[in-house]
Amino acid sequence: MATLIQAEELAADASPGKWRIVGGYWLASPHRGSAGGAAVAAAATAGVATPASSGPRLSSNAPITGSLAALFVPLVAKDASGTYCPGTGAPPITVAELEAAVFEELSPGEVTVGSTYNSCTQGRLRLTQDNSRVVEPVVLPCNGTTRTNAYWNVSSCPFNHFMAWADEADRILAQERKINLAAHPFRVYLTPAGSCDFIGLAFLGCDFNLGCRAWIGGGAWHEKQAMVHEDSGYYDEYADDSCAMGYCCDNRCFNTPHMWQQGWLSAAEYDHSSLGVGQTVTLTMAAQATPGDSQHRAVRIVPSWVPAHANGSAAVDPIFVGYRTGLGVDRELFDSIKNHVLVYTSPVNTARDPRYTTLRASLAANAAWSYPDADLVIRTQALSADEAQISFCRQAPGRRETAASCANRLDYNCDGRVGQADPQCLTFLKPLVLTTPRRKVRRPSRSLRRVAKPGP
Repeated sequence: MATLIQAEELAADASPGKWRIVGGYWLASPHRGSAGGAAVAAAATAGVATPASSGPRLSSNAPITGSLAALFVPLVAKDASGTYCPGTGAPPITVAELEAAVFEELSPGEVTVGSTYNSCTQGRLRLTQDNSRVVEPVVLPCNGTTRTNAYWNVSSCPFNHFMAWADEADRILAQERKINLAAHPFRVYLTPAGSCDFIGLAFLGCDFNLGCRAWIGGGAWHEKQAMVHEDSGYYDEYADDSCAMGYCCDNRCFNTPHMWQQGWLSAAEYDHSSLGVGQTVTLTMAAQATPGDSQHRAVRIVPSWVPAHANGSAAVDPIFVGYRTGLGVDRELFDSIKNHVLVYTSPVNTARDPRYTTLRASLAANAAWSYPDADLVIRTQALSADEAQISFCRQAPGRRETAASCANRLDYNCDGRVGQADPQCLTFLKPLVLTTPRRKVRRPSRSLRRVAKPGP
């Protein structure tokens, strides 16, 4: 049986935007800001006191699957006479319109559910007509009982009711329509018009046994991004304008931590062995939409130099850095996100890890962001249409220069200056005195000759 870690919900009558957790459900919130997250990660190791000599490693995850085999199930509710049940009505869109919203093949050049996965993951996860389908509407009765004799109806929308709708729909699809449900572990149920006022809801922590279930509210059948969000219910992100998991309902791809988590991009990873105290790393990072991994499209910094908690868990989550431009599915990104270097923290480790990611900073060119928890400073230099020049520096405890750091041209306070250029170093280093060397001037020799004195 699938494990329900957390149900999620976006209320239709709230302003589109962020989600926040309220009483076990996810509700829309007009407030902007970063989501909180648990700082739980792998055990940290002790840091070093000198610049690291090893380079970064290329970090990546193995994807769960390359095929998002989904079944989209429109639901309607009628009584025995064929009349729509109280509080419900006709489907808001036709099956053909739903198929056009889902499949890239039917809407070339448009953003669809399929093109979002196909494009954002660069083909690593595909949803197509070959592996997915939209079925004809499934007609539910106005009420019924579950296998355990629990009552349900379609006029109200508590969890046990819409869960029963999915059970009944699965029974009809499997027994009456002879559809192989095992071939479609991802199932999206579009609830009867008027029945539920949420935009979307899904299981988190799907284990593929009961089916990875998601529900779209009766008034949101047309929301493609809601279907993307809910069909990606095996991980979770809220209050993040840069991510399909954290904002509804403009189209956008997934944020950098989730792209790395799901194995859709690789990251240059640094820890205490590759980022020493006072060391600055400068690199050029390709935009996230750049095809392939021939260039770094992400950086992951594991602050293993920060002492771990007593139980061995890391005190500070890893830091992710990515660069997003307004290409393809991302063309609807806000200006505050588009063409900015984005910095996140997250403890996510494996593809099935449902823990939070948190957007910490959105940096334009020539900007800096300091993260005291990890003794880290990240800076941006030039940004272009396809790449960003960035640097990051690890601060020393106390964040002050020493005689040794100044002599060795290390940047213990990470202010971007070393040696004589850093005012903190003037205490330890003799000031440079620039003098102009004096030129020797050869003077012409003067011959001396006696001059006779005039006589008396």
